[in-house]
Amino acid sequence: PYVAKHADKLCVVRSMTSNFSEHTTANYFLHTGFGQVGRPSMGSWFNYGLGTANQNLPGFIVLNGGLIPPGGLGCFSNGFLPAAYQASIFKYGTK
Repeated sequence: PYVAKHADKLCVVRSMTSNFSEHTTANYFLHTGFGQVGRPSMGSWFNYGLGTANQNLPGFIVLNGGLIPPGGLGCFSNGFLPAAYQASIFKYGTK
């Protein structure tokens, strides 16, 4: 109900381009900034660089509706960073 107050600050991206010719590599690039498997995701880098305000909660989470994205779960991977920086994946809509 309060979105209208902030609508002037929103940005909607309806299309994008990439130098990659297929969805798997392009999606991996979107999440990691690199086109090859083995690099940390953006969430892992943020968690690594900024830390966490609460050690009892995951550094970052992924809300997943049950589908694995093109690029696989590596899109949310910690890559070469320690395992503590990997995403916690939550499947919403289940009990």
